[in-house]
Amino acid sequence: MISYSFFNQKKSTSSFNKFLFSTISNYKQIIYYQHGDPRKVLKFEEGNEEIKKELKPNEILIKMKMAPINPADLNQIEGVYPLKPKLPAIGGNEGIGEVIEIGKDVKNQNLFKIGDYVIPTRPAIGTWRTHLKINYEKAVKISSKIDPVILSNMGLVRTAMKLITGFESLNKGDFLVQNAANSAVGQSVIQIAKFYGFKTINFIRYKNANLYNETKNYLESIGADFVSNDIELKDIKNFRKKFNQEWGFKNQKKPKLFLNCVGDFWVDLIAKILGNDSSIVTYGGMARGSKVSISPSKLIFQNFKLFGFWLSQWLNTHSNDQIISLNSLCQDMLHQVDFKIKTQVVSFNDFYLALDKNFKNEPNRGKIVLKMD
Repeated sequence: MISYSFFNQKKSTSSFNKFLFSTISNYKQIIYYQHGDPRKVLKFEEGNEEIKKELKPNEILIKMKMAPINPADLNQIEGVYPLKPKLPAIGGNEGIGEVIEIGKDVKNQNLFKIGDYVIPTRPAIGTWRTHLKINYEKAVKISSKIDPVILSNMGLVRTAMKLITGFESLNKGDFLVQNAANSAVGQSVIQIAKFYGFKTINFIRYKNANLYNETKNYLESIGADFVSNDIELKDIKNFRKKFNQEWGFKNQKKPKLFLNCVGDFWVDLIAKILGNDSSIVTYGGMARGSKVSISPSKLIFQNFKLFGFWLSQWLNTHSNDQIISLNSLCQDMLHQVDFKIKTQVVSFNDFYLALDKNFKNEPNRGKIVLKMD
């Protein structure tokens, strides 16, 4: 490990770089040379001569601290994700790291300093490694005063923030609806909505009574206003009675924003409890092969609008200033909220154990986050 005391010593940039890169003998990475089952194609490798080369003037060297294992990461490795990095590729799309060296141009422009916490601004950058050397424009500074586990999952927070603020102009007290409410994005939606004074109706799958009640209680503890399940929703006649009478929507404005991460039967049924001029935003398809199905009458007579959202595409089509603005919006919220996402932190050296956990259907497992140091 590199001590901060080294950074205070009066050394020339050239001699310091030679010293710095000669100490990176513990470099490790998770790499794949072909697409396929992640459990078969991912390789845990040590050492990389490229990382030891002197920094280019516009580069920064980052010591990675944490990086999550997301479903999109695994889909990318399988070769079924729209975004495919050139092979061989290092896994991981997001994470948080600390700047440990900066190139000459970066230093002269005072863009980053040693010790800054940073996250990637672009996807498919390969965060499952101990050190990352990249062009400074592909990273952005982030607060070091926020839980690094949360910061390593900023993709989830940014997705939730864009879903809530990017499609409907909600007022304090307005309701939004979501399925997959127990997902990491779903948990983020609940807490961001509460921060802004919006209320949430949250749907999850019913597997058994104990698991449902445990999940329901957890979601309510982080701010969910109403929680229901697919079994209740499918009995739409009784559900609408509950919606109007027990939940009190008969005499108040109906929700106008529905965040869909599943598809299948959910969309058409949830559409029945939405108000006119509603927006349905699909940002995932957890039920593989499912379709977004909705009655034409909702589009024609109630003026429903259908949208899709993919954070990777948004990041690739927006400027660094726009990305920094979104990050600032999220950070301001995170500084004021005791934000929670269910996670399991696993040592990077135990990567295969972490990967195995991802493929086990453990209830309420939480997102797996790799800890590099």
